[in-house]
Amino acid sequence: MYQNIPVTNNDTIWCRSKVYFATVAMVCALYANTFQALHRFCRIIYYTRLFFHRNIYLYSFGILIQIFLSILQPLSVLVTGVYQYEDYHCQMSLTNWRGTILGAFLIWLSPITIIVIIYACTLSYIRHYSITFTVLQHTRIKRDFTVIKRIV
Repeated sequence: MYQNIPVTNNDTIWCRSKVYFATVAMVCALYANTFQALHRFCRIIYYTRLFFHRNIYLYSFGILIQIFLSILQPLSVLVTGVYQYEDYHCQMSLTNWRGTILGAFLIWLSPITIIVIIYACTLSYIRHYSITFTVLQHTRIKRDFTVIKRIV
């Protein structure tokens, strides 16, 4: 279509680093959702143990783990070289099925699986023990349950 534009190679260090940092940001957002699910889990199930849901040091450590995993997970896909960049936006070729599937399994599947398991355990706990909750617990859990239903 554009015959006068010369073909350029977009597989450069700048392109790879741009994709890496964008992926780190997206994975960090996924782990932030996982962290929020874990907070709701602890707040509902371990409501009497303040160490789990009101400890600033525990959450600071959790945020450091989140950042560490967000930096480390996309690095494995970037180093293997399965991405083949095809345009000036540094997007991966959608016909590269090996890279797409590997990226999905290594980067996206683990946080999503953890989120689903945590919310399933939380909903199961709420349904199983809803008879034994106090009025204050019912109010707090009803609010959390509404948020969980909207997320799921």
